[in-house]
Order: sequence, then structure tokens, then C-alpha cells
Amino acid sequence: MKKQFSLLAIAAVLAAPAFADNFYVGGDVGSSKIEADAGNGFDISKTDTTYSVFGGYQFHPNFAAEVAYRDLGK
Repeated sequence: MKKQFSLLAIAAVLAAPAFADNFYVGGDVGSSKIEADAGNGFDISKTDTTYSVFGGYQFHPNFAAEVAYRDLGK
């Protein structure tokens, strides 16, 4: 619960993009889900919290660069 609260707090700060000239940062929090059937009666079903942070810079009206990190959970 504490980890999820920390992630939500970080997301709240990063959710509103901060614009300073041509620089921006942001983030998001979500959920990932995987379901797989191994075919031998062994099924996998897992849900976890995901988050990402990103930032970028617009060098020119037609050219920009962005760096991002996404954690998809376990």
C-alpha cells in the first residue's frame, strides 16, 4: 500500500506537464495484466501496477527528442 501511495504521489506531481520554454516532463500510472494458457492445464494470470516518467526537448518546430522509462511490474 505504501509503494502504491508513493507512486500515486509521484504521478500526481508529474501528471501535469511542466513547460519551461521547449522542455517538458510527465508521467503516468496504470495497470498491466497478463493471461497465458500453457496448454498443459497450467494457466497464468497476473495483474500489477505500472508507472512511467518521461521528458523531452523541442529543438525545432519539426524536431524534438524524448526519453522515457516504463516499469511494467513483475
